[in-house]
Amino acid sequence: MARKKQKPRLRKKHNADARARRFFDRATIWTWEAQRDANDEQLHPQGMLTTAKGYEELEERIVAGVMYQKANNWFFAVRALCAAPDGSTWVSYEFDHIGGMLHGNGDKYWPLREQVLNRQRLDQVIDVGWIAQNYVKQSPAEDSERLAAMMEFRTGFITDYRRDLWRQVHDDVMNEGQAA
Repeated sequence: MARKKQKPRLRKKHNADARARRFFDRATIWTWEAQRDANDEQLHPQGMLTTAKGYEELEERIVAGVMYQKANNWFFAVRALCAAPDGSTWVSYEFDHIGGMLHGNGDKYWPLREQVLNRQRLDQVIDVGWIAQNYVKQSPAEDSERLAAMMEFRTGFITDYRRDLWRQVHDDVMNEGQAA
């Protein structure tokens, strides 16, 4: 008896966007206003990715790619690193959620920045910046330990130089806002 000829099995096509989304789950991107490039005054976000080896820093070109990657959900927070004269430090923050690309969300940044700074004495602010993390099922806002760790993530050193740089940036931002 002759065997029936079978049709070749069709494989599901590779979806590069889905693969990138899976790879960059839990990617964390952040920047601080005082860490501007002296030549062009642009912010250069930094990024880290949780891998099997632990945290791995992302190259600048990869960070840019992550920011343009269409993700399902981004947890986006503006945070202010603050210090009191007695040496105590804290991070004040406001957050929101973004669907889609992280890049181009200035309309979220400026209102959140204003809310954070309205709650703080400006002489206690060391620096202000944003941090974002991609998530799939559970937002960092739903896990208090994860949220606290994220807000303290890569805050950097507290120095008078950094505070002075941030004040210059803040003054420039306020002058631009008044001119508009």
